[in-house]
Amino acid sequence: MEKKLNITFLILFFVLVGVIYLSSKYPEIAILKILKFGLEASFVGFIADSYAIYGLFYKLGPHTNIILRKRKSIENKVIDFVANFLLSKEVIEKELSNIRFDVDIISKIENPETKKKVVDFLKSVIERKIKEKKDYLEEFKELPLGAFVKTAFYDFAEKFLAKYLDKKFRKHKLTSF
Repeated sequence: MEKKLNITFLILFFVLVGVIYLSSKYPEIAILKILKFGLEASFVGFIADSYAIYGLFYKLGPHTNIILRKRKSIENKVIDFVANFLLSKEVIEKELSNIRFDVDIISKIENPETKKKVVDFLKSVIERKIKEKKDYLEEFKELPLGAFVKTAFYDFAEKFLAKYLDKKFRKHKLTSF
């Protein structure tokens, strides 16, 4: 960091000296005066900013080395700021409440291609869940109401799939799993 500061300082210094020389030799050229004032301000700002930034990390006097001396305090304040102002429950809820998921989802589902993908996905999820529960339902056969529970479950699942997902799905019997 020091090497870059030194190189930048030297370049800025020599450019400033050159512009000061040219503006004194050619005082009638207004652009040189403007350039001189801008470079003088840049040079002073560079020195002040370099001292301030360098002083944050290194001990240059009694009021420097702030980052290293107050590291824990700075960390805690940054964490507190992020937790309470950027990622707080209220901020996230407020941001999410501004998003209209329903409108976005409905507009996407109205597209026939997307609708087919959604229906196929929901069918596969429901069918997989039914298959997972099949062994569990097989145990009900031994109970007096077992056949009724199994049949009722399959009837419900079949009706749900047929009514809400796809009218053509009625042809496919769930008991065939």
